[in-house]
Amino acid sequence: MAKRASDFTKDHDEIIYTATETDYLEDMEKVNIKFHDNGTVTFQHKKILEFVPELSADKNAKVTVPNIPLLTLSTQSSKLSRFLHMVLSITLRAMNLYPFVTVTPEELVFGYDDPLITLANTFLPKHRKPMKKMGLLIGRNGTLNEVSTIFTGHTNMKEFGLLDRLNGLDHLPYWSEPPCNNIRASEGSFFPPRDLTHEDIVHVYDKDLCRILPLQFQSMTEKDGIKAGLYTPPDDVFELPDKQPDNKCFCPGQECQCPPRGLQNISPCQFDAPVYLSFPHFYKADPSLVEAVEGLKPIKEKHETYFKIQPVSWFITFRQNSKHELKIFITIQNTRLI
Repeated sequence: MAKRASDFTKDHDEIIYTATETDYLEDMEKVNIKFHDNGTVTFQHKKILEFVPELSADKNAKVTVPNIPLLTLSTQSSKLSRFLHMVLSITLRAMNLYPFVTVTPEELVFGYDDPLITLANTFLPKHRKPMKKMGLLIGRNGTLNEVSTIFTGHTNMKEFGLLDRLNGLDHLPYWSEPPCNNIRASEGSFFPPRDLTHEDIVHVYDKDLCRILPLQFQSMTEKDGIKAGLYTPPDDVFELPDKQPDNKCFCPGQECQCPPRGLQNISPCQFDAPVYLSFPHFYKADPSLVEAVEGLKPIKEKHETYFKIQPVSWFITFRQNSKHELKIFITIQNTRLI
């Protein structure tokens, strides 16, 4: 059953403090592997997500969440003519849609039926059709569509594990210019040997962030007799362009409107949905974001993303802890859509 925005507002305190956390164990392997004569290999990832009940709340409990398809349409409707805006508003009211919906965590992760998604799949051309259902991890369970081509190191070990192509492209299609659309990075499993590169910063492609993520060497660590380098994102990874100019191209539009420090806009790779990613609890973000939501407490030990990379065995990652949280950006407009 959907809730009206007014109902959600009335019990927002309960929703903030009664967080429903569900954990899934990800098992990943490379499939459809094909080696090429130019020193590269092509493959796809196959991921299996398994629910971990001992670390999670009831996956069949009811949670109230933003209606992402509706909010996406609302954001895009500002570009429509007044007549089309009126027609769209009448249609949405007739469909009895609200800004918030109540679903289970399982449905939120793996998909639930949504009338706008169904409508889009019926009328939009093939190249613009969204997923069949609304789900945060739709298309992330099973063999992924994304095809990766990486260097094997056969011709140059300094390129070992680095991406050559993603879906046949030598750049990320989500961003218009470098360095934002660069793919010169590891796909996450293999890295060039540090004793050859002599570099303290490595780069990894993060599909969730739709971008390359820099990781800076912090120290050597050891566990069970195995040594590894500890790498973490630099403090300015989600910094504003005036302090980190390389981030300017992540701000789409002619006005280059950027979110506050600590947020990464991912709308270009999410069907233009008004969504952002941050580290959990706005870790390393603008303090105003943390202060705006009561109950948040960013803690390094809990919320920091890190990679532990073994420097001997071909620089294979043997442990990583990549943490992100999804944020929905809602704009209050004078003209009502619903």
